[in-house]
Amino acid sequence: MRFPGHLSFLQRHKLHYRPIVNETSFFLLKVLKSIGFAYDDSLLPHFEIKPTHDVDHILRFKGLKKTLKTIAGDMVLRKNPGEMMRSIKQAGNVRRGRQADPFDCFDSMMHMAEKNNLRSTFYFIPAIRGEADFHYDIHSDVIKNKIDRIAKRGHNIGIHASRNAAGNPEQFGEELSRLNDIAGNISEGRHHYLFFKIPETWQMWNDAGLKRDLSMCYENDGGFRCGIASEFPVYDVINRKQLKLYEQPTIVMEQALKRSSHGLNDFRERFLTLKSTVKKYHGQFVFLWHQDNFKRYEWRDYEHIYPGILKQ
Repeated sequence: MRFPGHLSFLQRHKLHYRPIVNETSFFLLKVLKSIGFAYDDSLLPHFEIKPTHDVDHILRFKGLKKTLKTIAGDMVLRKNPGEMMRSIKQAGNVRRGRQADPFDCFDSMMHMAEKNNLRSTFYFIPAIRGEADFHYDIHSDVIKNKIDRIAKRGHNIGIHASRNAAGNPEQFGEELSRLNDIAGNISEGRHHYLFFKIPETWQMWNDAGLKRDLSMCYENDGGFRCGIASEFPVYDVINRKQLKLYEQPTIVMEQALKRSSHGLNDFRERFLTLKSTVKKYHGQFVFLWHQDNFKRYEWRDYEHIYPGILKQ
């Protein structure tokens, strides 16, 4: 299940753009300093930018049937004959090897991260044919080569667990095993569609030996889903003990922020405001930008914003 953001306490009280945990801790630190408590500010953690990418789709033009469906969608769903003509031209160029598929933005996204001394993390769906969320074959040479290239460039791979795995430890374990066989020791990830249930999901990830979850994110806006700008150790409220797993909240998902924003400028301002807030509190600015959205027609006006987000 995915908990609706608008029902959360923080959104209902318009607090979701404030990391209230960090605000409180910094206030207490100032109080302690005012009464003579010595604290070296250099001991505070460094601000970190963490670009992450859920790999929901690999190719826009995949086989004749999928290509025709995509082109038809430009006319029927998007009602954009100009885009349909561009898609026809693109599909022809991709088929002839004259250009990369529009969804194949892995190298360009890694290049932009590297220019800012950052490392991107790509979360792959390890579903197989017949299972929910099967959009590509995790065992195919295309995916294996993509994962290998990402790893060789020093970037990271994580799991994007399917909806079926959200409350099913056996399914989750199977998907994790598939990805581990290809990519090695997976340590983090995010659930597809942000399906999440507390405390069961945290317990499942902890039992599987994972170190970090990034599924806590608003689906309808940006903001601090957990009221904090930093990762934190997960606590088992049933058995009353701290788990080895850490939650690293995702502050912004591009699709969610676009839904709540009033146009391009508002989108940019909100994105950068959240980044600035995280920086103020020495947190981790974890954001999600789907790699297949980078060159979609609906996102072309937003593409130029991305490099600025990566700058320290």
